[in-house]
Amino acid sequence: MIIKAYELNKVNFEINNFVLFYGQNEGYKNEEIQKIKLKIKTPISSYDEKQILENEELFYNNILSGSLFEEKKIITINRASDRITDIIEDLLEKKVEDRIILINCGILEKKSKLRKLFEKKDKLICVPFYPDN
Repeated sequence: MIIKAYELNKVNFEINNFVLFYGQNEGYKNEEIQKIKLKIKTPISSYDEKQILENEELFYNNILSGSLFEEKKIITINRASDRITDIIEDLLEKKVEDRIILINCGILEKKSKLRKLFEKKDKLICVPFYPDN
């Protein structure tokens, strides 16, 4: 589901816990990601796509293992591309509900697998960030 950046404050992260940020406006993207982090006030783990692809097992262990002390956890994936699509689909199948996954990408073409996945599924949020005119 595609939404505008200014609509992010209306998102219920209990239902929509996967959010894709893409586009050229890096400053605006980072600002919105910080707002979400401040709003939810929970531990944050940050990964680069390269780290995840190099050690998928460690990534899955960190995401799927729960903690006695925290209810929710925010996972940010930076510099993501289509190469991470299979991992995101796998996490969707495993129904990771107590984690909020924020995926930060650069420019994604319309035919991008990752962008198509997020645009077509109702529970996934896709937020484009275009340059200011």
